[in-house]
Amino acid sequence: MMLNNNTTTNTIPDPLAPDHIKVKDAFGLSVAVHIASEWFNGGFVSSNNGNGFQDRNKKIQELRAYYRGTQNIDKYKKWFAKNSGDLAMVENMDFRNINFAEKFCNIVINGIQDDFYRLDIRSIDRLSADEKRKKFIEHKTNQMSKEFFENAKNELGIDMTPEFMPESDEEILLYQEIKERPAIEIAEEINIDFVKKSSRWENIKYEVDRDLVTVGLNVIRCWIDINDGVQVEYIDPEKFGHSYCNKNDFSDVYYYFYIETLTINEVKRESNFTDIQLRDIASKYATQNKVYIDFDSCDFKDLLGMKVDVMRYSYKSSKEIVFKKSYNDKKEPWKVSQRDSSWENKGNPNTKISKVLDTWYEGNYIIGSQQYIYGWKECENLAKDQMNKALPPFVCRATNIYKNELQSFLGNIIPLLDQLQYQSLKIQHLYRELKPDLIQIDVDSLADLTDEGKGEKKSEIWQTALSILDVKGVIVTKRVDMGEMGIKEGSPARPIPQQQGSALAQLLNVFAMYYNQIREVTGVNPARDGSLNPNSLVGVNQMMLLASNTATKHIVDTATMFDKKVCETISSRIKTIYMFDDEGRLKKLYESAIGTQNVNILDALKNRHLHEFGYSVEMVPDKEMLNELKQDLSLAIQEQTVDLSEKYQILELAKNNYKKAYEYMRFIRNRRQKQKMEENQANMQMQTQGNIQSAQAAAEAESQAYQQKKMIDLDFEKQMAQI
Repeated sequence: MMLNNNTTTNTIPDPLAPDHIKVKDAFGLSVAVHIASEWFNGGFVSSNNGNGFQDRNKKIQELRAYYRGTQNIDKYKKWFAKNSGDLAMVENMDFRNINFAEKFCNIVINGIQDDFYRLDIRSIDRLSADEKRKKFIEHKTNQMSKEFFENAKNELGIDMTPEFMPESDEEILLYQEIKERPAIEIAEEINIDFVKKSSRWENIKYEVDRDLVTVGLNVIRCWIDINDGVQVEYIDPEKFGHSYCNKNDFSDVYYYFYIETLTINEVKRESNFTDIQLRDIASKYATQNKVYIDFDSCDFKDLLGMKVDVMRYSYKSSKEIVFKKSYNDKKEPWKVSQRDSSWENKGNPNTKISKVLDTWYEGNYIIGSQQYIYGWKECENLAKDQMNKALPPFVCRATNIYKNELQSFLGNIIPLLDQLQYQSLKIQHLYRELKPDLIQIDVDSLADLTDEGKGEKKSEIWQTALSILDVKGVIVTKRVDMGEMGIKEGSPARPIPQQQGSALAQLLNVFAMYYNQIREVTGVNPARDGSLNPNSLVGVNQMMLLASNTATKHIVDTATMFDKKVCETISSRIKTIYMFDDEGRLKKLYESAIGTQNVNILDALKNRHLHEFGYSVEMVPDKEMLNELKQDLSLAIQEQTVDLSEKYQILELAKNNYKKAYEYMRFIRNRRQKQKMEENQANMQMQTQGNIQSAQAAAEAESQAYQQKKMIDLDFEKQMAQI
């Protein structure tokens, strides 16, 4: 839409203006002109040239040049050319940059990959809480009914024992976290993973991590495409801007923007501009495109390829939701109906009910036009969480921002990188100028050398003397009788040693000093970059590695919090789809993504719009921690308190949550030990009863044997009596 210049202003637009005012293009244009006045025509971030956007671009491009080793070499040449004509004397120098920065930056970049941490998603809404509470009560009931189940099994022979019989409340909570995760949490995890993969997150992740280390800022844009659903796009910090900021999480920012260069054809496809308006836009960019034609009468096809700069921006504001409360004849409220924000009931002000919520508006502005804007509307992030924090379409984080000025890992070491480059050039210069030791030749002394009457020419004598010097290193001398003045000791050839070797050693020491200073400033010590002697003590290595990780921990924390915020934004967009996608086409897209992995949790998506989620960052355990866990599990297997199936289950759990894996192992071992104790007690009781029964049987057998013996004796006595 084209608006009159009189409708625009460079002041901050009123964020509390009525909604029916803010939705108009005139308000959106005032926002765009305000942003342009701060970044392109002066404002708080501009320098002497009045363009803060170009100032930040220049700084970012310089940082990226250092990262690639392609920084400007003119300043290095000026160091050598202290006087006019000095540079001509070192034309044989190789001034190409040596890339010292890339190694240190890549070590930090590779250390913040998402392979080292994971995001734990938990449902925190009331619906999920009620479901978890019901499960807890069910397990608690089973715990209290343990005696009943045992009696039923012993007396009736019916085993009614449930699959999980808890021993304590703590065990119930652990079991719920590990075994009974709500289906909606799994579904949300699959959906977020689907959005990331469909947006090629692995490429975006590397770009934003590299920007975080080199530039000190990483940015993405998350929005809903009407055809493809939630999309994540990488935003180049060179093209990005925001309101005045002092917080690394950008929570104090009220507008964002990024610049995209489009053709007239693309602008025509996105907007509803007429051909006359597009011709006017093209004429404003004639100089930039180096096109000088009559824009009013030329063929319109000749303009379609011209490029214009479009500012895509978003603006934080608020929206008022107004309802009318109607009363019946008994003056009792019986109906509530929504009204426009401009509605006022002057007769009875008590009938108006309103609520103010956060929101974001977005639009597109033709830079430099002062009048052309299109697509101004409220953002699609209409989903509200319980804290009423509408998320912007941009997600960005900085490692250290102060008064809107960025500071980065790479920026901190640029002075040292310049010194390293200068020292390497000076070493090269000195090395190229190295010469063998000089030989001072006294021509007069050579002239005094004679052949003592042998008739040789002087030139032959000189050549013989120099040959002896070159081959044998012998200094030829000649004593000359000066009469009354005495005897002169002549030295036709004398070597003069050079001092460049000692100067080269000093330069190497200075080079090593600056290199170590980079390690001190960045924290990337020899243990971190792998250059430490492998024969060094393990404790020393671990201490140095810990110190290095501590020095760069703020970068890792920024990267993990950024990823966490990205997941939160994706989740809010998915909730928006389930709230407002009346056609259901995008819903089917995410249901299909879940169904391919787990059909059983599709039912949980029916109430997706009612759920809220919390996110936490869990660090993935390193090899040493996993090896320690494996050793503990091996001991537990030897004790027969953990079996093989449980071992692999614990190890799989440890890959995601190390603490829960240890807790789970502890509960299994305690339960198994308790079972073994009960079994031992039962065995002892059985053994005792067996011993008692054996003793009784032995006594009875002995008694029977005695009785039989007595009976035999009686029979014998009877027979003897008869005889």
